[in-house]
Amino acid sequence: MDLPSSPSSIITIPPSYHETAQRLGKMIAEAMTCRFALLHYDSSSKSMVEWCWPADSEGQKIPPSDLEDYCAEYNFKYPCCLCADSGRKGGYIETAVYSWWNETTKKTYWIARCASDTCGYQVKIDGFFQLTPSIAFQYPRRDTAQTLQKMYASRSKASNETPHQSLFRFFRRGAKATGRLVIAGS
Repeated sequence: MDLPSSPSSIITIPPSYHETAQRLGKMIAEAMTCRFALLHYDSSSKSMVEWCWPADSEGQKIPPSDLEDYCAEYNFKYPCCLCADSGRKGGYIETAVYSWWNETTKKTYWIARCASDTCGYQVKIDGFFQLTPSIAFQYPRRDTAQTLQKMYASRSKASNETPHQSLFRFFRRGAKATGRLVIAGS
């Protein structure tokens, strides 16, 4: 086979950014307007699916204010935003979950939002906590090393808390070690 005489002889079709933007926009609207389930992006099916709200050992949903602590102790991820739509199957990009004080309503809302503020995914999640659970799942515990690593990483840099104080505070809240805990220097 002969090579083309010039680069202009090779015709390629550029990707349709309009179709992609339109598809992603529809999915964002779907997530923001759905009232029966918290939807997040599934890169395998390239669609919005119901997010499995975490549950405690009695099957009760974890409140939004406790999700960060739950995430440190259990192998659990926040909802996935649409940034994972990079064409890579199985991609997962966690949202940022935080509380937001609304001056107008004088209420605190819990929000799941694109962590890089790129794709436009933003959902108020506290309303879904109030719903009767259609899906609530007790995620498996992290191993002790992962738990401690997450705990130390989440500790405030400005905190005067020593690692030992942080450790005792963490386990006093009910965390359980699943192995032999060895503290360096002891």
